[in-house]
Formats: sequence, structure tokens, C-alpha cells
Amino acid sequence: MENESKKMINLTKLAKNHLMEDESIKHKILGMLDGNVKEKKVAINGIFLATNMRLFFCNKKESVSFEYNKISAVELVEKKLTSPTISFLYNGDKTGIKFAEQGDIDGFVQFLEIPKIDKMIDFSQLETEQKNEKKTSTTKQIKETKCTCSACGKVWYYGKEESIKNYGEKLESFGASMSNAGKDMMCCTGCLPALFMPQKQEKEVKDLDKCPDCGSKAVNKELVVHNVE
Repeated sequence: MENESKKMINLTKLAKNHLMEDESIKHKILGMLDGNVKEKKVAINGIFLATNMRLFFCNKKESVSFEYNKISAVELVEKKLTSPTISFLYNGDKTGIKFAEQGDIDGFVQFLEIPKIDKMIDFSQLETEQKNEKKTSTTKQIKETKCTCSACGKVWYYGKEESIKNYGEKLESFGASMSNAGKDMMCCTGCLPALFMPQKQEKEVKDLDKCPDCGSKAVNKELVVHNVE
């Protein structure tokens, strides 16, 4: 990157005093503004800033703002014996930046040509956000239900898989209980073969919503998420 001249440094400091709080400089060059300013034809030297909000010209006596959505037909005209000229239409009026020098002139022109919405994007910040998003996407999330007993303060957790398994065990236990109840009813009505039917063992199922310490069902539940690399 070339060293900035004293003129560029001083005009940059001057121009920054005119910028808004969220305005940032994307490109800057020195040159002569050739066009209409306040309905008057001018040809004045100064600094041109292409910011995220506007094209801005400034010198010690004058400052001019150009809205991006009113700029069209941007063209870089190379000169053999002098510095290049950047021409464009502003509100339909022909405007020029003559004797363009210092800074990235090609980048300046390309920036003027891109849509206004893209000028407002901070691509360096966007790249950082995309990297963080990619890093986050590789992080595994584990969701659990946190239970707190209102009676004794005991805290315990259970996950989705444990909840599904517990539900299946409850169904299995309920089925065994109904089968045994049916057998008992058959025996009561005098059905002799029912005596030889095997008794299904009812499995003791853990109640996830019951405090494992004091047995209270006064339980507060909340969903918690753990990030695991």
C-alpha cells in the first residue's frame, strides 16, 4: 500500500469532521470536481470519499454530497499525458472527477458501480460473522429438562431419549397390568384355564416427574441447552 501524501492525510482529517456517526470510508481519491454545485458550474480540487452512505467531496471551503441512487453511467476515462478522469451522471447532469490521483482509482470506480444496498454492507464484518456462524454450526447442542423439587430443592435432569424410553416402559407396564387384571376377572367368573395363564411381571417404572429423594411431585421444570464442542 502506497504512503499517503500530506495533502491526502490533511484532507481526510478535514472530511471526517463532516461524516455521520455510522458512516465509514470505503475508498478515497484526490481530484478536481467538475460539475454543478448549488446550480453553479464549478471546477474545484479536493478529496472524494466513497462511503457506505454516499459519495462525498470536500476541501477547505466546500463540501458536496452525492446520493448513490442518483449516480449513473460511471466511466473511467484513461488519459495518456494526464491523470484519468471519472465521469458519471448525477440527476442526469454530467459530472466529472478530473485528474484523479492517489488511492485505489479502479476500486473507487468499481465501488460506485455496485448497487447502493451492497455499499452499505460491511463485508469484513460479514466474513467474521460467517466464520462465527460456521464455528457455531459445528457445536453440538444437547437439550435436557431440568427439574427442581419445590419441597426439598433436589435438582435432576433427563433428556429426550430418556423421556421416550420412560414412556415406552410405562406403556409396557400398563399392558402387563391390564393383562393381569383380565386374568383375575376370568378366574372370578369360573374360567378354569385362566388359572394356568402365566402372570405377567409388572416392571417398576421410574417417575421422571417425581423427586427421587423425597418423592414429592411438586416439581418445577424448564428446558436447558448445553453446547458441546
